[in-house]
Amino acid sequence: MFGKKAKTIGIDVGGTKILLQSFDKNWGILTEELVKTNTHSERDFIDQLLVLIESHFHPDIESIGIALPGIVNHEKGLLVTAPHLPIENLKLAEIVHARFKKPVVLENDINAFLYAQSHRKKLNGVKNIIGVMVGTGVGGAIMINGELYRGQKGFAGEIGHTLINQKGPLTTLEANIAGSSISKIAKALGVKKPFHSKNLNDESSEAKKIKKHLVEQLGIGLANLSLIFDPSAFILGGSIYNLFLKKEKKELESIVKKHTLSKTSPKLIHSDEKYTVALGVAKMSREEAGY
Repeated sequence: MFGKKAKTIGIDVGGTKILLQSFDKNWGILTEELVKTNTHSERDFIDQLLVLIESHFHPDIESIGIALPGIVNHEKGLLVTAPHLPIENLKLAEIVHARFKKPVVLENDINAFLYAQSHRKKLNGVKNIIGVMVGTGVGGAIMINGELYRGQKGFAGEIGHTLINQKGPLTTLEANIAGSSISKIAKALGVKKPFHSKNLNDESSEAKKIKKHLVEQLGIGLANLSLIFDPSAFILGGSIYNLFLKKEKKELESIVKKHTLSKTSPKLIHSDEKYTVALGVAKMSREEAGY
């Protein structure tokens, strides 16, 4: 059904949807499938994932990569915990390998995002990069000297949990800019009527006020990261960023410059949607398998 040219499978697991893509040896997409995530139980999730892989698997497949939200122990192939998934300490790589007898790599989804983006031509030779995704939540990933930095326990880059305003109602970076926090942000800024992320497209004074806040807080978050890591570039993506903040690149650069010691800003680069999370984790799996 799917032909025999695919060499690698990459899977992007989210709390609501799972995207599987299979790739040829030159990273062209050969098959693709998007399904709603089964979150009823750990067993249901595992069964769904195995069935999904089975429908795209054939003997020519050489490796499988799986990216997940939350804390992943890459070396052990262990999903420690994930938001919106009923799972803790699951040896998922071992389970998938036992079924398909192919090398399996597990990775955090934002790490996979950054790994994919780092292969773009415009980033050739750029070795120190931070990826930031602003969507329903806020995630980050760190690349130092061309290598992903995962930290001791696998959750380096969890920038959404960094403290911005410890004594205020919006304490963390995620609370200040994430899509899931828009209603609380509006309330904290004195907006009386109900306000949701979809309302950010309005030309109302409330929408402009909230977008201004989002840009300022994201800029401060990037400035903090710049002071700590001194990266060459930030790769910025995620639904909230792409839909509402992408046009504010110059303002973000200005805020970062204002708060960094060098008074310069690393390059702020929009993510390229062709370089998917599934592609990133597929590349990892193939390279770690030695192909």
